[in-house]
Amino acid sequence: MKRFAFVLAGVLASCGHPSEFAERDQQVASFLTLSCSEMSATQVPSVTIHSAEEIKAGEFVPPESSSNGPPADYGNLPTFCRVQGTIKPTPGSNIGFEVWLPDDWNGKFLQTGNGGAAGSIVHWSMIEPLSRGYAVANTDTGHTGS
Repeated sequence: MKRFAFVLAGVLASCGHPSEFAERDQQVASFLTLSCSEMSATQVPSVTIHSAEEIKAGEFVPPESSSNGPPADYGNLPTFCRVQGTIKPTPGSNIGFEVWLPDDWNGKFLQTGNGGAAGSIVHWSMIEPLSRGYAVANTDTGHTGS
C-alpha cells in the first residue's frame, strides 16, 4: 500500500487555499509512509478522511446511493485500499471523493468523470481502471443529488 500513497497525496495537495500550501505539503508528504489503515488518522488542511480500508478481492459492495449508471459487476475487483473523504477548499464547499489504490499498482493514476451522474461518486466508472492496476479517483463534484 505504501508505494502508491503519493497518489492520494497528489489529490490532497491540490486542495485548499494557497495560504495553506506549505503546511499541507508537509502533511501530504507524510502519506508516503502510511499503510491504508493509517491514512484515515492523518490531518491535512481542508481535507477530512472519513475512512481508509482494505477491500479484499471480490468483496466490494457499492452503497445504495451508487445505483446510477449501467449494471456493474464488482465481483472481479482486485484487493485495494478504499479512501473516502471530503475536500473543503472554500468555506462553503463540500466535495466528496473516493480514491481506490490497488495492491498490484501499475504506477499510473486515472481520475474518472461523472458525465450525467454529477452529485454522487460514480463507483462503476472506477471498475475498469482499478482492474487494470490504476490508482483511480472520483468526486461528487461538490454536491449530493441525482
